[in-house]
Amino acid sequence: MRPDLVVDRAVERSFGGHAADLDVDFAAVDRPALVTTLLASCSNADATTWWGSSVGARTAGLLRLVMLTGEHADADAAAGALRPSLRCPHCSDRIEAELPLAELVALEPAERAIAFGPYRLRRPTGADLRTMRTEGESVWLQAWRAESGLPAVQTDAALIALAQADPLVGFELTCRCPACGEAATIEVDLEALALQRLAAQQRRLLREVHALATQYGWSEAQILNLPAARRTRYLELIEGLAA
Repeated sequence: MRPDLVVDRAVERSFGGHAADLDVDFAAVDRPALVTTLLASCSNADATTWWGSSVGARTAGLLRLVMLTGEHADADAAAGALRPSLRCPHCSDRIEAELPLAELVALEPAERAIAFGPYRLRRPTGADLRTMRTEGESVWLQAWRAESGLPAVQTDAALIALAQADPLVGFELTCRCPACGEAATIEVDLEALALQRLAAQQRRLLREVHALATQYGWSEAQILNLPAARRTRYLELIEGLAA
């Protein structure tokens, strides 16, 4: 089996610097297609490659994209961490957590398949997610099991082994609630958190374009061609005029 895509080499530009980034529909219900669009537009790999990459590699790619975008985003992104809003399952109190992006990306395994007894289990890909969405999970599961020659009676155990070998998919955070003191294991949707961060960057860019176009009469293309640092300085001047 070939190694999966090396995401820190494939994702090569931050999100929010091209006009096409303003067209990305973060409200789309087809999340696998949304993720593929983002990764293909910001990397040196095409959509076909990303569809064929494992779900874990795609998640790592999104996290890498958030890292690259961070310097032009909010303070949380600049700090290089995700800070999910979690609730204790015992007392419902809020739990503060910090997940360093670099450490998360490093969790992505390179191999496309794992050993399960005499079987080689292929990690699910973006294309598999598309199949699950259009044809149903049972159709995908049957095809995946047949591909590896896995007996039906071992399906549940195999899926558990697959999940354990792919930590970015179904990521779980184990912590102790500071309010009630109980230990808790909470599932964190890393893909959703990354998409939220990138959507926030898109909204920020739209506000920047609006402010600069209103003040200076520049076109969208002219504004986007400005380096982000220079746009920031112009926006500071606009704020100073309004003060």
